[in-house]
Amino acid sequence: MKTIHHSSKSTSTSNHKSNDPSLSVFVPAAYEDPHVYRQLEELLDQVCEAVSPVWPLKDWVAVNPYAGFTERSFFESRDHLQVFSQCELLPTMEHFASQFRSGALQRPHIEAAVNETATAVQNHGADQALSVVDEVLEALTKASSAAASKDCSSAKAKPLPPIATIASRLTAHGPVDWTEMVHQEIGKHCSAHYDEGQSKWGNPWQNLPLYQAWRNTARCDRGIEILGLPGFRKFVNDLPHTAEATIVHLLQRMNLPRSLWETFLLAHVFSMPGWSGWTKYQGLQTDPLGSGKFQHDDFRGFLAMSLAYDVAISEAFAFEVDWTSRLNAQKLNAASSDDSCKEFRKILLRASEIAYRDQLLDSLPSPAPDASESAANLDQPASRPIAQMAFCIDVRSERLRRHLESVSADIETIGVAGFFGLPFEYIPLGQASGDVHAPVLLKSSFSLQEKASDCVSACSGQHPLVPHSSTPTTTEAARRTEISTWKKRWKQFQTSAVGCFSFVETMGLLDGIELVGRLLGKNLRQSGPDNQPGVTAEGRTLSLDLDGLLQQGIDLDQQTDLAEGLLTTMGLTNHFAPLVVLCGHASQTDNNAMSAGLDCGACGGHSGAPNARLAATLLNDRRIQTRLAERGIEIGADTHFLAAWHNTTTDQIEWLDTESIPPSHQSRVSQLQSIGNEGSELTRCERLPLLDESSSESLAARAADWSQTRPEWGLAGNASMLIGPRSLTREIALDGRAFLHSYHAQSDPSGRVLESIMTAPMVVAHWINMQYYASTVDSHHFGSGCKTVHNVVGQFGIFSGNGGDLQAGLPEQSLRNGEHIEHIPLRLQTVVVANREAIDRVIAAHTTVRNLLQNGWVHLVAIENDQKYRYQPNGSWVQLQTNTASFTSQREKSWQLVGSVE
Repeated sequence: MKTIHHSSKSTSTSNHKSNDPSLSVFVPAAYEDPHVYRQLEELLDQVCEAVSPVWPLKDWVAVNPYAGFTERSFFESRDHLQVFSQCELLPTMEHFASQFRSGALQRPHIEAAVNETATAVQNHGADQALSVVDEVLEALTKASSAAASKDCSSAKAKPLPPIATIASRLTAHGPVDWTEMVHQEIGKHCSAHYDEGQSKWGNPWQNLPLYQAWRNTARCDRGIEILGLPGFRKFVNDLPHTAEATIVHLLQRMNLPRSLWETFLLAHVFSMPGWSGWTKYQGLQTDPLGSGKFQHDDFRGFLAMSLAYDVAISEAFAFEVDWTSRLNAQKLNAASSDDSCKEFRKILLRASEIAYRDQLLDSLPSPAPDASESAANLDQPASRPIAQMAFCIDVRSERLRRHLESVSADIETIGVAGFFGLPFEYIPLGQASGDVHAPVLLKSSFSLQEKASDCVSACSGQHPLVPHSSTPTTTEAARRTEISTWKKRWKQFQTSAVGCFSFVETMGLLDGIELVGRLLGKNLRQSGPDNQPGVTAEGRTLSLDLDGLLQQGIDLDQQTDLAEGLLTTMGLTNHFAPLVVLCGHASQTDNNAMSAGLDCGACGGHSGAPNARLAATLLNDRRIQTRLAERGIEIGADTHFLAAWHNTTTDQIEWLDTESIPPSHQSRVSQLQSIGNEGSELTRCERLPLLDESSSESLAARAADWSQTRPEWGLAGNASMLIGPRSLTREIALDGRAFLHSYHAQSDPSGRVLESIMTAPMVVAHWINMQYYASTVDSHHFGSGCKTVHNVVGQFGIFSGNGGDLQAGLPEQSLRNGEHIEHIPLRLQTVVVANREAIDRVIAAHTTVRNLLQNGWVHLVAIENDQKYRYQPNGSWVQLQTNTASFTSQREKSWQLVGSVE
């Protein structure tokens, strides 16, 4: 039965013309019924919930593109997406075939996955599990043979989903790519509407909501009519004046059954996940106080725009859809029309994850640290260490921590979220506003401005964050403001209609000098003091001004709360070393629009250095230390807290506020800096093969190379998160694939620290993991293509080429090296050293965590009494037999049900 047919006359058009035009302008007939309006509001909210927001370039952070579906199981979400989109959640058979050929995936792993995958057992029966394994292996062999012979005959174009946009259906039935044309038009209007100063000719309706601005523009824009869509301006002119009214009006005009409204709107949303995510982000900014009430007007405007193009195309070409048959197809779900290897791919994904999990668990020491072991006996060497260094849980810290500990046994490292529990807005000197250095899940608690302090006074014993004089700050702020103003004026002259041509003619030779310098790896603009971090032109230290904390309601007791929360989360409440280093991290790149994606995700895509400096300042304050002692945390008088930051591109540790180091600790700091330099060099040497570099110097040079599309690999390869004492992983090479968060269960009898870790850092790690996963398995929808064709749009986002959808994911250079894949798509495997009862309490109390674990978005293993237990979707635990000499299939047969959650 054909589901699409051409008609000589559009029924929906004739019905529309018979209506009173006055009704269709502001409020369509359906709005006469308040019940329909309430249903529409609920429907639009549900559609919006399915979309993940896209952050601007300056705050770009990794998110789970599928976050709106975590209430469903992972595999159910994949099937659901296939009903209305071509979005993908499963890697290809070719990928699994490659893993199988390399030996990373073996038959025992597939056997274990078949036993674990309920669908396979239900379809074939437990007695036929081995036959399922044989079928999977046969499919792998065929995929491998096709790849080896470069047989592309099996690579068919992906069919349209049962519910698809009109533009995509007409594209599939004709020579014109209407989908691309519509995407270009929407991208053109959205980029102009949200432009932040990049364009010199602004949209005259930019102050209006998105839909109203588009409507005013589209009524006089002949562009799409010239491209082949006649009468579009009149069509837009007749539309209602509000987005909600337009959505109802157009859905009714298509004669779309009300039961398909939500699904059809989802089809529009996921045809352009970039712009839909960006408009949702705009709605999230309408609630600065965190009340939970958002106004998603622009998201609804985007839907109205997309629907308008669809209906206009349908009516202009008399192209109709048999929605009754589409309704029946939706009921059949995507399973009936999906590829025959879908179930095999599900099994193989789980098999790949089991292979990694077993390798990870086998590498852990036996016996493993006991969750009931005294925290005083964990991670404590026989003698007092030289320093304790707290790093972000970022996977790039794993290598550096390991090498620092290998250089000196007197170094302890700690893993904690890189914002150090301090969510605040950091305002650089000379600027009126700054950036929030905190996870996007949190709101800023206060703001801190940068100030200029006298280096001489700092060196004489006055802390650089204690007020000294406002005169240096005022002078330096005025100087920086003046420089910024002149830069803006110069840029305006360069891009003006008068100056753009004459500038190239007259200044081209001078700019050529800089061009040659940059080609030789020397950026002349970085040679002056203005670009040296932490120092003014007069040599004064730049620091944070704490004067305004009291005015913002952050008194000494609240500052003590922040310090106590940080130490408790780190598991560092006693046995302090003479030096305790708070080490944030950031990336150093040149000519990289997506640089924020390489910075600290826990700091909202910014450097963790300001957070480290504030943390060290608070913990060095004797008044705060006195209050901490009253709470049971005694910091010795000989302990000094020092801030630093880890340059993840060069793996160098940069030390901050060294002027404030007391004379008694100078020699220790020098010794620590020497250890840090040696550890950094070892880390660079380990990374050389990954980046195909021959020396540490050439690796470090990538940070200043403006032509470098891959300055570093970022978090590619991330696959696991380990929550437990450092003794669990201290001597293990995890290859930069694990988030490491320190945790001591014995010192957390209430489970509050575990709860804070599982509800925040674990969720952020999951977001990062799924962003890399999605960009790898579905680069078309959730990646950003090749960096070489990226163009910045409106100073807030990226186009691949010159238009279309906003690019929301990672570029190819962050995932592949041109020959093979660098990031293996696996769901996050979390390992927690804690009692299962404590873990169950966290899961039971938090729906978000429960959905992630029970719906298969995150896998969990608990280590208790030197035994390892796997968490199951039904809330029960299964014991894993961890004999390194045995295969996974043997372990699966030895599993025992050991408990369940009521």
